[in-house]
Amino acid sequence: MSILNFIKKRKRDEFLPDPEKENSKEEAELCEFINDSLELPKTPKREKRGTYNVYSPEIRAKIGKYAVENEVMNASRHFTSELGSPVRESTIRNLKKAYMKSRDRTPCRRVLELPKGDRGRPLMLGKYDELVQNHIRKLRLNGGIVNTWIVMSISRAVLMFHQKSLLSEFGGPITIEKSLAESILRRMGYAKRKGTKSVKVLPSDFENVKADFLQRIKTVVKKHSIPECLIINVDETGVNIVPVGNWTMDLEGNKQVKITGLDDKRQITVTLASTASGVLLDPQVIYEGKTPACHPKFKFPKGWAITQSENHWANSVTTRELVNSIIIPYVKSTRKRLGIKATSKALLLWDVFRGHQDDEARAILKRNNIELVYIPPNCTDQLQPLDQLVNKEFKGALKKEFQKWYADSILDKMSEKSDDESVVSSINLKLSVLKPVHAQWLVRAIDSITARKELLVKSFETTGILNVI
Repeated sequence: MSILNFIKKRKRDEFLPDPEKENSKEEAELCEFINDSLELPKTPKREKRGTYNVYSPEIRAKIGKYAVENEVMNASRHFTSELGSPVRESTIRNLKKAYMKSRDRTPCRRVLELPKGDRGRPLMLGKYDELVQNHIRKLRLNGGIVNTWIVMSISRAVLMFHQKSLLSEFGGPITIEKSLAESILRRMGYAKRKGTKSVKVLPSDFENVKADFLQRIKTVVKKHSIPECLIINVDETGVNIVPVGNWTMDLEGNKQVKITGLDDKRQITVTLASTASGVLLDPQVIYEGKTPACHPKFKFPKGWAITQSENHWANSVTTRELVNSIIIPYVKSTRKRLGIKATSKALLLWDVFRGHQDDEARAILKRNNIELVYIPPNCTDQLQPLDQLVNKEFKGALKKEFQKWYADSILDKMSEKSDDESVVSSINLKLSVLKPVHAQWLVRAIDSITARKELLVKSFETTGILNVI
């Protein structure tokens, strides 16, 4: 028995206003007259869907053949009688067309089965989708890392090798995007294998903290008449040599996931600095190691600060190097360009990281007339300009560089006519190979951000800093 039997249904007139509740006799009469004149729409009853006949591929072929030989109407009568249920003429017509199409494609012109066509949207990569999946499976089998960027690279390489005219860059309809990679991995039953991070929680009095922070900036800027080009934000951000970290995609349910090469030192720190006027300063790059021997064999642009630490993290030593090699040279050259005194103040905004509170670094800044305002703890994702837009765009540019390089590497292997196994297993992701290549990616990524002045300015605007200076 349905539970609906116990539910009392409201009558149609229960929705109408009650004349007895009106304030006067005249209003009651008017209400009653309107109720009598009103025609409420009836709720249409939903008709129960009819039963559908499901035919086997053999029966479908038999119906199609009979329709070709005896016409649609006769076929409908014949199979309605034979199968014991109505077979519509529209169904017969569709089966007739499918039969004729299949017969014309068959050399012997004999069609014994007529399977139903695939349902749903066709795959974007079409017949190449399975090739991409095969590469992914063999890559994981060899312990390689699989993520959306790797899948995008493989997809592009497969199309470049087999039919590059399908790619949008060559005038085709296919654009390799993250959604395509996610679709392929989802259909393969792959799931992300990585630990999660705790969500950052803002202080309960965040609005007051923000107001105080902005007021301190406003006070310093107004007091010393500091121009926007001398208001500098500095932030360190971790960057993966391969933009995947220590996680991969693997079949759901697998608990132990093998990843080749995880013993490599696969991350560096890049310190970015930008101004409220939209200038990106030269970066500092920190590699993991004890001596300059850990640096890649690559000639970085003049002005870049390349250094190292035991764990590639910034510390008090790298902070002093940053101040001496990046911040102070920029401030001095800008003062000279503006024609202002060497004693004119500049403003540096950075977080409360321990290295930024180093006494020696602060003394160097003070001697060079650079004021300091610290970004409140636990608020950098809201009040740090570089954290708003720039860091994300910078890392996105690096991922695109990796994707193109990886796709080109696969394409080169395919062009050598190697078998599938060697293609997926011979792309060398060892640090010794990737370091100099990654250095090139860094240069191109920095150049792309430098050219986007509006992005750098907007990052200051988003935090509210630009509105108070």
